[in-house]
Amino acid sequence: MKRTDSPQEKKVLLFFSGGVSAESRIALLSAGYVYPHIDRELFDVMPVFIGPDGQWYLLLPGQTENWARLSEPEFLQAIESDLGRVELLPAKDGLKLRVNLPGAETPAVEERRIDLIFPMMHGPSGEDGTIQGLAKFFGVPVVGSDMSGSLINMDKVLMKAVLEQRDIPCARYRSFCRPELGTDGLQDRDSRRPVQSYENLAAELFAQWQCEALYVKPARMGSSIGMFQVKRADDLGLAIHRALCYDDKLLLEEGFCALELELAVIEQGRHLKVSNPAQIHSNGEFYSYEQKYFPDRQEKALVTEAYQAHQAHREGEGAKAQNDLPSSVIERARDLAAQGFRALGACHYARVDLFYLQAEDRLLLNEINTIPGFTAHSMFPKLMEAEGWPMERLVPHLLQLALQSP
Repeated sequence: MKRTDSPQEKKVLLFFSGGVSAESRIALLSAGYVYPHIDRELFDVMPVFIGPDGQWYLLLPGQTENWARLSEPEFLQAIESDLGRVELLPAKDGLKLRVNLPGAETPAVEERRIDLIFPMMHGPSGEDGTIQGLAKFFGVPVVGSDMSGSLINMDKVLMKAVLEQRDIPCARYRSFCRPELGTDGLQDRDSRRPVQSYENLAAELFAQWQCEALYVKPARMGSSIGMFQVKRADDLGLAIHRALCYDDKLLLEEGFCALELELAVIEQGRHLKVSNPAQIHSNGEFYSYEQKYFPDRQEKALVTEAYQAHQAHREGEGAKAQNDLPSSVIERARDLAAQGFRALGACHYARVDLFYLQAEDRLLLNEINTIPGFTAHSMFPKLMEAEGWPMERLVPHLLQLALQSP
């Protein structure tokens, strides 16, 4: 049913973060960075925190400055009685929020119809198509990718299948589900009979791919959570069992010596705006969760020629950042990012991660994050700022993209 809201009427925006996934802490940091840039003249914002137990809470005035602290159990326990309890319910023309407001023996109840949803949740239940599918069913627009685009990009096995079908280069891999993964090795998923030891599997992949390391990854997690590097064949079993704590589906992926590149992509009408790449320099074996989001805990260098030049110009230094990558590689990277964004069904915005194998002059698509990290240290907002899209321009643009979506 088409809505007939007055152009002057504020849109009710459901903005939510948190959740039950291992990435909820980062989601809350992202929410705290994005929320202040939502235009209150255009939107009546309903800020909702989803707790670690799945309970939905409405943050009342004065509480939205503490998004990051909501991940602290002691802080949440101290303010829980002051939060509104929220239910998401079907309505005649879409979805509505029912809020039980605190502060009375009989809590006041308020109901609001939802015009737009802005999910700021990373990982399962937020980035995997779950909320996007619900919104689609009830005809409520969502900022970011739709159900299929979210699902495909969240599941690395599905993502790689699409990339292979579209002849888009990616790292070689094998995928397994929990029933195939026994205590000491691969097993027949029906009879549970042993098929191959993990040590032999690792040795086989080392030889087949001619690599010095393997990466064990949960298929449906982000932020490098649950990812383990394996350099010795007898370490594969432990890595698999540790990764199974995060997902029932795993990838074993080839390791190689490569530069890690990250690019930001947003839609502009029928066209895509693709940033210059950021070259990631990690001080560990790989770009870990700690390095991505907590730079004060581990020293890291996040270098992007565009961002450095932008900062130098702002600070009056007049210096031009040195560019390690040939211009031809930068253009190929931007083209591959756009190609991947389209092929994998992403919408509105995303961060695209690539590998550049310098010795072979070859680019591979690693993954696409449909709700990338949006913290003060995250590359997506930094890259967009370098392209002339600071947060005060970027966030309103994303909201308008959702409202204009068919």
